[in-house]
Formats: sequence, C-alpha cells, structure tokens
Amino acid sequence: MIGTIHRDHTPGDTNGKAFIVNASFTAGEFYQRPVTGLCENTTYEFSSWLVNLLPSGSCEGNGIPINVRFQIWDETDTNLLAQGDTGNIPGRASPQWEQYALVFQTLPGQTSVILKMRNNSNGGCGNDLAIDDIVFKSCGDSVTVSTDQAEDFIITCENQGAVGATLVANPDNSIFSTHAYQWQESTDNQNWTDIPGETSNTFTTPLVNTTRYYRVKVAEDPVNVSNDLCNVLSDVFEIKIVPIPPPPVNNGDVTVCENETPTLSVQISDLYQVNWYDSPIGGNLLLENSTTFSPTVAGTYYAEANSNEINCPSDAVTPVMLTFNPLPQVFDSNESFCEGDSAVLSAEIDNASYSWSTGEITSEITVNMPGEYYVTVTNMNGCTNIRTINLEQIDAPRLDTIKSVGPSIVITTENLGEFEYSLDGFNFQNSPVFETVTGGSLFHLHKR
Repeated sequence: MIGTIHRDHTPGDTNGKAFIVNASFTAGEFYQRPVTGLCENTTYEFSSWLVNLLPSGSCEGNGIPINVRFQIWDETDTNLLAQGDTGNIPGRASPQWEQYALVFQTLPGQTSVILKMRNNSNGGCGNDLAIDDIVFKSCGDSVTVSTDQAEDFIITCENQGAVGATLVANPDNSIFSTHAYQWQESTDNQNWTDIPGETSNTFTTPLVNTTRYYRVKVAEDPVNVSNDLCNVLSDVFEIKIVPIPPPPVNNGDVTVCENETPTLSVQISDLYQVNWYDSPIGGNLLLENSTTFSPTVAGTYYAEANSNEINCPSDAVTPVMLTFNPLPQVFDSNESFCEGDSAVLSAEIDNASYSWSTGEITSEITVNMPGEYYVTVTNMNGCTNIRTINLEQIDAPRLDTIKSVGPSIVITTENLGEFEYSLDGFNFQNSPVFETVTGGSLFHLHKR
C-alpha cells in the first residue's frame, strides 16, 4: 500500500506496482529512460498517470504540490525535441490518478529518443508522488471512409447484381501535415491484404457480388505507410451483399372449429423476418415481421421470408392453408309441460355426441321438473355447440266453487291462470260465467 493508495492505476491489476518518488530537496531530474524502435517522421504521444501521495490538509495545509516536467531528447542527449509541465497537482482528500501527455515528432532517420522527468518543486513537506502506466504510442489523424456520394456503407440484396463504389479517405488533419495511403481489402473483416497500386486518397472498388470490406492505412511519410508501428487505420467501409433468404418452412396447415382462434406458423432463421400475404404474387401485405398469423377467414395465406436489414425477399413464398369446420347447428328454445306430466327434450341434431346438464348422453331426455336445461353437442369434426332449453311448468287448474246465480253459473278456481271453461266438454269459453244456462250437471275446466 502506498500511503492511502490501495492499488496502482491499472484497472484489474491485482498485483500491480507503481513508481514512487520521494522528491529531493532540490528540483531536478529523477527519471531517465531510452526509448528505441520508433519510426522516423512519425508523431508520438508519451503519457503517464500521476497521483499526489500527500492527502489534502497535511503539513498544516502547507503541503508542497507536485509539479513534473516531461522532456523528450534525441538519442545523443543533446537536442531537446519536446517538453511540457503538469503544473501544480495538489493533494486531495482521496487518491486521484490523473493522466498527462506530451506529443512529439521524430525526425528523418530518427528511431530512438530519451525520456526524462524532472521535478519542478523543491523537497520538504509534500511533493511526494507515484507514477504508473508510462506509454509511448504512435498517433495520427482520425480517418473516415465514405463514397464520393457521402455514403458510410453500402448494403444491397443479392438479386440486385454486383455493386461497386468510389471510396474517399477523409483524414481530419489533427496530427499529420502530409498523408501517404495504402488501401486494403478483406472478405471477413479480420484478414486484410494490400491492394497493389492503390496509394491515393481515393479507390474505386471492383464490382462485387459478395460482401467485401475496405480500409486504408495512413502515415505521414510514405516510408512508414507499411509499418504497422507507424501508421493509423481508417474506419472500415463495408459493401454488404445480403443473400436471398430461403422460403419459410410450413409448420402444417391448420383446421379449427368456427369458434376457435387459429394460429398459422412457419419456421425461419433469426437472420430473417416473415411477412404474410393473401396471394402468392402481388398480394396485399397482411402482417409484418411475425412467424405466426391468426386470420379470421378460411383460405390459403402466403409467408415470405425477408432480410432484417434490407428489402431482400425470398424467391418463393410458403402457402399455409386454413380451414374452419362448422359448428353443430343448434337453436335455443322455450318449452312447457303440464303439471303432473313429463317433457321430452331433444338436441334436435343427429350424428353427434351429446352431454346434457343432467349427465345423460342420449339425443333425447325425459324430465318432469321445470328449469333451464342445456346439452353440449359435438359433431364428427370435434366441434361443439350448446343448445339451451328453458322448460316451464303449466299448473293444472284447481276448482274452488260452482255457483248458480239466477239463470247463470259462476265458476271460481283456487289458483290463477289463463283457463278455459266448458259445460259440455266440447264448447269452451274464456269467461268463468255461463249465462242463461239450462239445467244439467256437466262441467269442464282446463288450462288454455
């Protein structure tokens, strides 16, 4: 542990180390190192991470801040190529690594330099530091590639034929003052080969009918363009040829009953989507991007595979047939029976199976109680429908009194109802009063 620092700067470096400097009382050089294997005429960045080891508030608030000067000298240690200061880095409540960098350019024929670090502050209470992750790396322009029509990529369907483009390298001129180029080609975006003779900032690709990748190496000096330690790489430009997808695979034609919701389905790779149409050629688009479809009308529907990236449909469509089987034709009814009698209830359909609410399984049942009865009818296709019968009991009339009032006879009953009355059993009337009746004893009463 370094003071209050629990780890070095490098993320995930469990056993990492840092360079600790306990500053001398006299400002001066405390680090020197030769750096070899550089490229001539190349811009480099030197960088490192520094942290002040003195917590803020130490030394009664008068701690000396750290202040470091970076210097780049030529290999003879006589010519200063570049230098820069960090400025004062004060102590902080908790350790805080900070990165500092210096950019310089090697000279023609120069492949090594000397790095020096100097302490700009005098020693005393404070001015103690740690340094980690000292890095030399070549740097250069950020380079994008586009077509002469300002396209960043090209994507087309295989059925559109071969395609090509004129590509343009666009360096941002942030580092390089001059530019040397070498275009490269790849079929997998991993293995790259130089394209002979293509060393300008533009390149016209050949016509291709399979996917190709292009990029360009850029250096400030032509002598360095082929040295991967000295050049920079542009963005990758892709000419993507999307293959025609195979047609979907039918999971099976579907037959359902009229009261069921059907689901047509097909299989296809996740690379593709499925669109549904009502005709194999020039049909109406019914549903996009779904391997399942639930139409409400019987018929044949057509599934077409398409790319997820661009309109690139399959050459053939897959038909899927939907059939609706009819339900048993049953009708609800209201029926009645006389008190003391029984009623025969019928499903009123043949060649089916039956399940009554009473538990019986015949086409007809006999009951003697009023109420609601229903029967589930299943036809030969396995489709079911329910017939409901509301059965009402008609109460029999119960005679109360028969009175002779003058020439009339008046009948009363114990219960109410729509009754008909007759004295001879043949001629009935709605009224319980028989007027101007001749003598006799015959009387009839029944429910209308």
